[in-house]
Amino acid sequence: MVYDSVPGASNMANLVFSMDSINFIETYWQGIRLNAIPVNPARTWRECKFSLTLPRILNPDGILKIYVWNFGKKPFMIDNFRLTFYIDKPKRRME
Repeated sequence: MVYDSVPGASNMANLVFSMDSINFIETYWQGIRLNAIPVNPARTWRECKFSLTLPRILNPDGILKIYVWNFGKKPFMIDNFRLTFYIDKPKRRME
């Protein structure tokens, strides 16, 4: 849930997923705009849902970081933040 204290407060905020050395070589960074619709009413709670497929994580020492980056610096609130991870099971070979 997101609550903009002033109109457009969350327009410049991103939900970020990042990991250094995801596969011992590459780094991973993905930002999702928290407010994809720039005209939203202020002072009301609104539900936001996102879906993202992460690349395969091969580094067992890697730390996945998930955070909100508010580079717009306007005040807004987040409540009931929940993450759900699903594991893609390997496909069985048909013989």
